[in-house]
Amino acid sequence: MVRILSETDELSCSSFDLQESHQNEPGPIRGPQIETQTAGDRGYPPTPSPPHPSQRQLPLPWQPPKSPEDDPEAAGRLEAILASPSYRLPVEDPVFLENDDTRGPRLEIGYLKPEMLLRQHGIRGTIVVFGSTRICEPAAAQRNLRALRGTAVVQPDADASLRLGAAERIAAKAHFYDVARQFSRLVSRANHDQQDRGIVIMTGSGPGIMEAANRGAFDLGAPSAGLNISLPNEQYPNPYVSPELCLRCITLPSGSFISCCEPRLSSPSLADLERLTSCSKP
Repeated sequence: MVRILSETDELSCSSFDLQESHQNEPGPIRGPQIETQTAGDRGYPPTPSPPHPSQRQLPLPWQPPKSPEDDPEAAGRLEAILASPSYRLPVEDPVFLENDDTRGPRLEIGYLKPEMLLRQHGIRGTIVVFGSTRICEPAAAQRNLRALRGTAVVQPDADASLRLGAAERIAAKAHFYDVARQFSRLVSRANHDQQDRGIVIMTGSGPGIMEAANRGAFDLGAPSAGLNISLPNEQYPNPYVSPELCLRCITLPSGSFISCCEPRLSSPSLADLERLTSCSKP
């Protein structure tokens, strides 16, 4: 029989006592037997529990501020230090972040946030649609044209004539709004039929052709993304972008468009897109 005495609290073996049994002694062969003793049984004090990571009975030397008994003016000087812009964390200092020297980090963050957001929503790629912000849906274009024609009759001046000419050109191109909207429906329907939400429509989230593309996905309940650039004259995002996929960028979003997009469509190519959508109709 082998007897092993071990101290589990101290992680060490105390002694080994080997006894050989007689060869002719009857009985079954038995394995080693282990006898344990705790630290309390041996007279040692129990191991204390580890301290709490944040709760302490006494503060650390650097935790309390300077005592006013030692320096009555220390509190005022400490308040000035804490209020100084230099004491702010870099991510909490807008003046620092808007400095010319931090343009590089701002650009990097501007590219990183869209990529992280798309990845969090399981989006592998996008189909980016560019286009004019002036082209509105046909009904709105015709309504604006009628109003300007009435104004031109009442006040026939040079400005009214220029505005009327612009409205006529927009009304002639307004059908491209429906073309972009129909294209987005085709993409969204194809993804739905394949049970694939990894490819979505992405625009600059502005009005016009971009609104039409987001609206086509919205018509089918499909998500669509938008990168709205921060401008001196701020543009509102169109109301058809998925709220969870609409980002406000501080730089040109072209790099973000290119880094995550599959095909890219721009307004001049919408004539070919019109033929594509017309061929897809039954």
